[in-house]
Amino acid sequence: MPEVPSVIFLQIPVETSDVEAGATDDSSSRKGPFPGARIVQWGPGAADKVATLTEGFAAVGRFDLSFDGRKILFAGRRRDESYSAILEMDIDRRTARRVTREPRRYREAVYLSPIYRFDEDRPHRLIAFTADAEPFGVPVLFTCRLDGSDVRPITHTPSAVRSPYLLSDGRIVFSLMAGGPGGASPSAVEALYTVFADGADVFPFAAPHAPPARRSMTTELPDGTVVYVESRDPDPLDGGRLVTVRRVRSLSTRRVVPGTTEGFYHSPSGFDDRTILVSYRASGAESYGIHLLDLESGRRTLLFDDPRYDDLFARVRRPRTPPAGRSTNVRSDDQPAYLYCLDVRITRDGADAAHPPSRARRVRILTAVPTLAVSKKNTAEQQERTGFASAPDPNDHGARGVALAEAPIYEDGSFYLQVPAAVPLRVETIGENGEVLQRMRSWFWVMPGESRGCIGCHEDRERTPPDRHVLALRNPPFVVPPLSSVVRRPAK
Repeated sequence: MPEVPSVIFLQIPVETSDVEAGATDDSSSRKGPFPGARIVQWGPGAADKVATLTEGFAAVGRFDLSFDGRKILFAGRRRDESYSAILEMDIDRRTARRVTREPRRYREAVYLSPIYRFDEDRPHRLIAFTADAEPFGVPVLFTCRLDGSDVRPITHTPSAVRSPYLLSDGRIVFSLMAGGPGGASPSAVEALYTVFADGADVFPFAAPHAPPARRSMTTELPDGTVVYVESRDPDPLDGGRLVTVRRVRSLSTRRVVPGTTEGFYHSPSGFDDRTILVSYRASGAESYGIHLLDLESGRRTLLFDDPRYDDLFARVRRPRTPPAGRSTNVRSDDQPAYLYCLDVRITRDGADAAHPPSRARRVRILTAVPTLAVSKKNTAEQQERTGFASAPDPNDHGARGVALAEAPIYEDGSFYLQVPAAVPLRVETIGENGEVLQRMRSWFWVMPGESRGCIGCHEDRERTPPDRHVLALRNPPFVVPPLSSVVRRPAK
């Protein structure tokens, strides 16, 4: 067995996990700080003794290790406080300072690389965190500076966001839930997406249209291999089997790690080029313990297990190289956002013979609103005024899709739109008789100042675009009106 340096991990009392397993609205791993949990440090020569880092806390959650290995970032609640916060702790001094100030239900946090903004004189160190937010009441991914200022939401979707992780290229990979109330439905599909720290260029990373399962807890190895957990069987902490993809071709390089389909694996993290730290619980066992696992053979070696706790989210305490920073023109003001497509006829799905993409004449743009924000009267008024109405979204609890506009598609299959910024969006292509030819299966958004482009509709994500100046981009964009001009909230 290789020499094991100091390891930091989260311990959740087994009885807490058992209580959380009875929750029907959400998985325990999405519930933010765990009551009675603690973050501990364990290292060589310490036998089975661990040092508690979070004395005085009533609840703590998943943590992230700073790039220099000296601090941890986590969501927690002190015993003398009524709400949680994101905190940063000096590991050796055991001193914690509050980063966030606004009362929210904070869940997870990660360190980020700097953002270089054209309207600021210098870059600032950033973090990302998840916290519940309106209007949909689900976890949203935010960024802020390390002093807690400049809080900005960077995901805009009615689906729950969780399990953020910073990849080596500066993208944040996160889990996005769709299907059933809070994602608790057996038909729930949770896929991995990426976004940059400015909220731009949200993109599927793994399993966007795969069979129902939960996918989360990502880690990256030095060679660009990305490991995540895929959970299909009931487990209160969302444990499951391990899957790997390549960071550069994540949609076409899926591989199930040998030997990990039995029992439950949880929270992998890199150890060396071919070995990871991972928590494991055998079927029928009471708790998770920490193991070393060889990704080629699937062979496990037990490192630590306290049967009173689920031992999770183990990280080797060592420095790591931060990804390069990112320059951005995304701003928080009312800058317009743009969306264009080069050719809706380019597709990978296989065209329905009755509805081929070549028959597309218009593109319909929809946004999402909370179900209670749309009344029957407003729906009828919208349909009378625009010719198309809102409809419940089958994939999102408490959300309703509202059509904003229909824009023309040019003869070469292209379109160019100015769209509302930082709101959930979906696109449908419409035939000459009003029939829907293709529709998006997930929500996306475009940030203020961002120009977002698509090659086609459901196209191969790894193909290159056609080399031509499309008709739509030779003309001004079609302006899609904001939600306020389409539907009104019912009177209370």
